Amino acid sequence: MEYRTVQRDGQNLRICLREFREEDAPALVECIRDEYGATYLKQDFYDSGTLVREQRTGHCFFLIAEAAGEIAAVLGLKFPSTRETMCEWITGIVLKKYRRCGIMKMLFAQALQEMLRRKDISSGYGFSVTYHDISQRSMGALGFHPCGFLLSVLLSQTHSFPQDANRKHHHVIIVRKVCQEDAGKLHVPARHEAIVREIYRNLGVRIEVDTRREPLMGDSVCREEQDRGQLSCTIWVDGSGVDLEEQIRAIESRYDEPLQTYNVFLNISDAKAVAAYECLCGMGYFFAGLRPICCDHEIMVLHKGGDVLPDFSSLVLTEEAARLRDYVRDCCEEGKRGRKDEE
Repeated sequence: MEYRTVQRDGQNLRICLREFREEDAPALVECIRDEYGATYLKQDFYDSGTLVREQRTGHCFFLIAEAAGEIAAVLGLKFPSTRETMCEWITGIVLKKYRRCGIMKMLFAQALQEMLRRKDISSGYGFSVTYHDISQRSMGALGFHPCGFLLSVLLSQTHSFPQDANRKHHHVIIVRKVCQEDAGKLHVPARHEAIVREIYRNLGVRIEVDTRREPLMGDSVCREEQDRGQLSCTIWVDGSGVDLEEQIRAIESRYDEPLQTYNVFLNISDAKAVAAYECLCGMGYFFAGLRPICCDHEIMVLHKGGDVLPDFSSLVLTEEAARLRDYVRDCCEEGKRGRKDEE
């Protein structure tokens, strides 16, 4: 527990920074409702019992900022499952009446210390919204870097910031290494070698790049997660085989609805990743960045939005994220030109 004093409307405001207590759960739900109404991405977080279980089991760790006897802000960390070594930063929300006091920066600094003290984490990451750049800037000050985009993952949410021209919202994938210095050999197409090297150089992580195309062999290993509320499907390609297109088409056919979008997480630690990338591009996917650093299964992100086209120009981004946005936009346009040529 730690106390700070901030200025609010010309008056001193005492802030208590502390860990979540189980009795905080109803107030935490109200904090979410204050910003998102009933449209928050993590729908299970509207249930107080879920928040208590997530903290109790160690899956999540919530930090609270308390002011004037109420919860003023919350920030969560989601710790690695058995398949992952990355820590996700989640649910960073400040009550509207306590904004512009620097409270979230305090929680970010405490969350970083909590993450760094754990020895089982290779890196930390967050999915920052693109209708403001507050979390991008705050996390950037703590050593996080934009590495990719999850495009069109959210139907338009209720929130207190200006709405942009996009039919679905996007996330910036923002990452900081923790205890991993080397991501090993990555198999990426020559087209993207320079941007891949730049992203890992920004993170301070060593890589070896192999641009050779190994043919697809054997069976693919794919898994999927469909968010029915957001009409967004994430497809993990853990291993690429000769049946990759068949497997991806089968997944797509299960979720073929208006506004449905897809994001593929391609394992580029797999020697067949270059051929898999070519296969996915032939199916209408395009390069949207990376999600490093996962140790033994580094991830390239590819996106397919169908009729849901991103309006890249309306995204609110830091300078570093904007440069990556321009690269991804070029990839999107390149993909559209390629499909027109085929027609």
